[in-house]
Amino acid sequence: MFVVMGILFAGGATHYSIGTSARPGAGYFPLLLSVAMAILGAMVLFKSLTIETPGGDPIGDIAWRPLGVIVAAIAVFGFSLEPLGLVDHRAALDRHFQFGRR
Repeated sequence: MFVVMGILFAGGATHYSIGTSARPGAGYFPLLLSVAMAILGAMVLFKSLTIETPGGDPIGDIAWRPLGVIVAAIAVFGFSLEPLGLVDHRAALDRHFQFGRR
């Protein structure tokens, strides 16, 4: 995920003037951050694919209900922020997250 996002943002940063190290343009800093993010993502990906754990414990089942509640809460946040306002919205979002704990 970090590798893909780093590459996409690096491509987007090239649409701005890069400049030089002495006189950086608008795309210089985003380009550096996106390349760093892609490199860190590649390192994490390499490490996760090459290092084995002792015992090789299997990954457990996916907790679908909390995952669904979190995704739904993010969607509700995006669609209801402007109509409700921040204060009322925050209270409604707190009530929504309580369903994921049960």
